[in-house]
Amino acid sequence: MKVCKTNGGRLANDYSPEQRKKLFYSVCILVRFSIGLFLFFSLQISKKLKINENFAKKTLSILTFLISIYVLYLNNIVKYNGDCVWWNRTVHSLIAIVILICSVFVYFEKLDIRILGILIWFDVSFGILTSFYKKPFNN
Repeated sequence: MKVCKTNGGRLANDYSPEQRKKLFYSVCILVRFSIGLFLFFSLQISKKLKINENFAKKTLSILTFLISIYVLYLNNIVKYNGDCVWWNRTVHSLIAIVILICSVFVYFEKLDIRILGILIWFDVSFGILTSFYKKPFNN
């Protein structure tokens, strides 16, 4: 897997570094942070909306499980196609595996669903820190 130092990112040919930077901070980070926030507070939200707590936990753990599989699938396609990326795919994949395993434990009520939100926030934080360290949006 190539890691680009100056013109990184899968969208390198389609968008300028400044456009990718805006997409990363305004879409990717905000969406993932919001998903983590939603998962963390999902039990309170389900109570307010009068949704069965058990149904909410099981549904969200299944969705999180499926999204984790999709993330792992995408990471492996990028890795084996040799596409140019700037984020650390290994760590991103490890976090996705941990989230995948934890979602199974949440489904079987061995873990609190808030752990999924915390893990996603960790992934978001890692992505932000990586972007500061690797500076992928500089020309």
